[in-house]
Amino acid sequence: MIYRSLKRDNSITSFLKTRLISISQERTEAFGLRNPHIKIDNFSFGTREEELKEEEINLIATKALTELAKKVPGSIGNAHSIFVILKECISEDVHYLILEDDTQIHPNIHEFIINKWEIIKKLDVLLLGGNTNSPITFEMLNGMPLSGVFLEEKDKHPSYQRINKIFSKSLIQDIKTYKLKNIFGSHAWIVSPQGAKKLIQNCFPLDIQPINVPLFFNSLSGISFDRRWNSILGIIDARICIPFLALTPNINKTSR
Repeated sequence: MIYRSLKRDNSITSFLKTRLISISQERTEAFGLRNPHIKIDNFSFGTREEELKEEEINLIATKALTELAKKVPGSIGNAHSIFVILKECISEDVHYLILEDDTQIHPNIHEFIINKWEIIKKLDVLLLGGNTNSPITFEMLNGMPLSGVFLEEKDKHPSYQRINKIFSKSLIQDIKTYKLKNIFGSHAWIVSPQGAKKLIQNCFPLDIQPINVPLFFNSLSGISFDRRWNSILGIIDARICIPFLALTPNINKTSR
């Protein structure tokens, strides 16, 4: 997989750094074509899941979880990618925008970050979007969580063409942020240094402790990072952008 540093609009350079997680040059280039407003700069190569050393795996997952995660190829590699980036965020003491290579970002994302920075910088985590084929829980009204799912198949797996159409109707001034409780998908999010510390302390190593999420009849095992963080999102200062500023088709997910 590839960790790529992305060029940002000069006006937000002092605000945050951006990282793209990818597994191939082809997918990285496709990301760039879909997101010309986010320019690719320097990069370094991460380690593929099958190449991780035992001591590296032990930092991010218990032995019991590692065995269970074999049923979901890429989940340990994904966790390692995020763990490394969170460590960078802490050591550099700067906010990070973390993206995956299948995501589509609203063309006016820079405007949103600039306008809302005084709010964003105080948060632990701000998600620009999530997976639309899974439940989401957030506080539409203060202290009143609302859980729901997208009903239409075309919305669960939107094409990039549909995503562009959705974004064309989403005005930046209409975007609100709400207290987040549960969500799946870590394809586009901003994390602060203090948020990175909380995620590392509470999500790693991944373990088999069950996770209860509204609208799921059974508890979930924490076999991936975007499952495990559901056990902490409601505790930390995490928010979600509504309408979403980032969407993915939820197919051909990055395997790390």
